[in-house]
Amino acid sequence: MLYQDVPLRKRVEGRYRIEAGGRVGFEVGAYHVSRTLVIDPVILYATNVGRAGSESGFRMAVDRSG
Repeated sequence: MLYQDVPLRKRVEGRYRIEAGGRVGFEVGAYHVSRTLVIDPVILYATNVGRAGSESGFRMAVDRSG
């Protein structure tokens, strides 16, 4: 989510973009350049594998739905 507090929170259109070399960038819509732009990432997928200790995972696979 991208937003600015101007003076109330206003959402700013934007999205992630994969750039050359696998770097992550952003495409950002119109916003007030004199105010702070907040980029607050939303986690779509997360998980824990294993448990406390010395367990390790070497591979993971997901389907097309993530």
